[in-house]
Amino acid sequence: MAGSRKMIKEFFLFLDENRSRYEQQAQLLLSKNTLETQIKDYKIEYSVKDGCFSSLASSSDEKSIQFSFEVPIPNEVQQQIEELVQLFAKSESACK
Repeated sequence: MAGSRKMIKEFFLFLDENRSRYEQQAQLLLSKNTLETQIKDYKIEYSVKDGCFSSLASSSDEKSIQFSFEVPIPNEVQQQIEELVQLFAKSESACK
């Protein structure tokens, strides 16, 4: 329970501190359909495909950890941007 609270707290912290960058990334992802970022030891690949936004994070250290998130694409552009902002925050906070 304490671990999930910490993760939720980190998610909202990332969301608040990085919103402007996430909104810029969302615009870029919507125009190019792919985006790569690096957070700590993780490379995160974002994509738009099959009616979903997805992220795949892969660690570059000896642990070789991978995780992914996938969310359906909303119809409205502003909703798409908000969904992506949350996806970026969720993906990056999970890399901590």
